[in-house]
Amino acid sequence: MKKHIKCSSPSKIIFFGEHAVVYGYPAIVSAISKRSFCEIKSNKDESFSIDLMNFKTSKTYQKSALDSQFKEKNKKFSSFLAIIKNLNDFKSFDSGFNIKIYSEVPIGAGLGSSASVNVSLVNALNYFFELNLSRKEISEFAFIGEKEIHGNPSGIDNTIATFGGMLWYENKKFEPLEFMGNLSFIVSNTNIHRNTGELVEHVRKLYGKKKDKVTELFESIKVIVKKAKISLKKNDLFELGNLMNLNQEILEKIGVSNPEIEDLIQIAKKNGAYGSKLTGAGGGGCIISLTDLDNEKKLLDALNKKSKSFKVELDRKGTLLEI
Repeated sequence: MKKHIKCSSPSKIIFFGEHAVVYGYPAIVSAISKRSFCEIKSNKDESFSIDLMNFKTSKTYQKSALDSQFKEKNKKFSSFLAIIKNLNDFKSFDSGFNIKIYSEVPIGAGLGSSASVNVSLVNALNYFFELNLSRKEISEFAFIGEKEIHGNPSGIDNTIATFGGMLWYENKKFEPLEFMGNLSFIVSNTNIHRNTGELVEHVRKLYGKKKDKVTELFESIKVIVKKAKISLKKNDLFELGNLMNLNQEILEKIGVSNPEIEDLIQIAKKNGAYGSKLTGAGGGGCIISLTDLDNEKKLLDALNKKSKSFKVELDRKGTLLEI
């Protein structure tokens, strides 16, 4: 057992294909450089504590909380306790410990903040108690926490936070994607907290009423995603930007964009973005704008006048041991 461990994991963007992916169509997902962190230190008794620094709240548990009968009612802590319980069942913890969790990732903005944190927790416990988990196992234990929060998630977020890089996701199967260069984005937050379930339900109802029309739109997204896969290998920023714009037009047609998103996209286009689109469920959350080194400051300054924006790069590393 170690005395002090710190691990981090990336957040994510859906580059192409959101919503259509629910119906078996492909999507491209990427890890990005904003990270979440988990520190664990040993203590001298058998209790363990969880300090959620972004929420300025903490909780201490006795070891009896790891019993299968104990239920955590506080949603802020329930996913972490579920992970800790399952890892303790895997290999019984032999000492007390104090956990600190904090994140650079905006919460509830569609960037996979919960998975980023859950993966960091699993990996920190992995190193702290010398569990020797594989990356696949780290992702699987983090998925337990994701299910506690989201009910029936796809597994995209914990997979990308664990492995990093870029993934092709289709019909619940993942495939690593090759990409050239080091793509840079400006992420802009509308600060509108959206309900992913409600937006997915909106599209489901639309699909039920206008199946042929929505299927046609999803088929167009499929073509876009396949072209993007080719453009990534060539590092063709102009084509990738054009495909982002086309994807956004379709997302607008299915009713998951809104005026705040569209305003930010217009600002991005007027200030030299190759392309710009919402990422994730829509209805708020974040947009992503593809840029390059020459233009990123101008674009960032323009977007920051309207909303909180920041630069990210694609992350190839996944979850890491920091100390």
